[in-house]
Amino acid sequence: MLQGDSFSENDELVKVLCPQSAGKYQTWRERFESEQKPAKETKERKTRKRTKKKKSSGALIPPPDDLFEALHADTGDLQKQGWPLPPGARFVDYTRPRNCFASPYFNPSRAREDPTVARFAVHSAVLPRITRAISLADRVHAALLSRFKESPPPQVFTGRSANGVPLQGHQHCQIFCEANGDHDRITHITLFAKMKFRQKERRAIESIHKVRGHGGHDVHLVLLGFGNADTFPDCHLLNSGTIWESLTPFVATRHPKTRRNGRPKLDEDGWHIGSPEHDLRRLLTQQGFPAPEKIERGNVEINQRKIRPLQFQTSRQNGVGRRSIHSPVGFRITFSRPVNGPIAVGYGTHYGLGLFHPDKPNL
Repeated sequence: MLQGDSFSENDELVKVLCPQSAGKYQTWRERFESEQKPAKETKERKTRKRTKKKKSSGALIPPPDDLFEALHADTGDLQKQGWPLPPGARFVDYTRPRNCFASPYFNPSRAREDPTVARFAVHSAVLPRITRAISLADRVHAALLSRFKESPPPQVFTGRSANGVPLQGHQHCQIFCEANGDHDRITHITLFAKMKFRQKERRAIESIHKVRGHGGHDVHLVLLGFGNADTFPDCHLLNSGTIWESLTPFVATRHPKTRRNGRPKLDEDGWHIGSPEHDLRRLLTQQGFPAPEKIERGNVEINQRKIRPLQFQTSRQNGVGRRSIHSPVGFRITFSRPVNGPIAVGYGTHYGLGLFHPDKPNL
């Protein structure tokens, strides 16, 4: 806001370069030319007396007639001509709160418990597509582990105990890529861990600013803050919903079961054991979600763009884990009641595969 009567000790004064109005610019330009003319004539007389010396650059040249043209002048030209400010510009005093750049999401000194969510904004000359989500998440994970060269990485990042035994229950960090823009490009990365990020892990997360592009453009990360599932309203993965759709394809972890005569083995509810639908249903209930009322196959749809599941990268360069022979599948899940996210199941779940978002228009 402009500096005025409401200035208080909690505010600070900042100067902002702003354009003049067209009328004031013309008045200033006419006054400038009238003041420069006698100064220029005096300088020319002195220059003629110093013929052996290098000629000076002279007085400031007249500014452009048009305000629009003056404001678009090249900075290099202005410096050569000796202008301290662009013609037609002026400094205006503004006030702003002294803590205006403080993060609104997480204050470690005030928090009663450690956060479960860390969220980044993604910037790059060319943003990676959501089809490369597992690759980008893998690089972010590697960057986190690299912060612990002199000590063992914490369990929240490795997913293993001190003895190397894999943790159960998907408590450790999951890295989710999101496409919240107008296209299918990754705009945000959200780290979610049920076992929470403590001070040492938060420092590692705060230190990450860039990951390599792997043949493409480097990806820059801007930490938006720490919090919990309610902290970031624009993170749809953490919202609640009855209908959930694939943001990245589901990769099953079990193989299909058949009888000796080739007929598929069915469970008590009539599901083909080991099929992607059966495995999805099994993994959802295993993570504490209610059994879905309906499971439908389909493409991944982002901002009304349909992407075939086979277009997604579904393996990591050095990744391990159980996966079936099935191709990746996109699903639409309908529950009998709203459930809270995130929902990520199947192979590669900690690197953004098998990720679902609630059905919302224009997501």
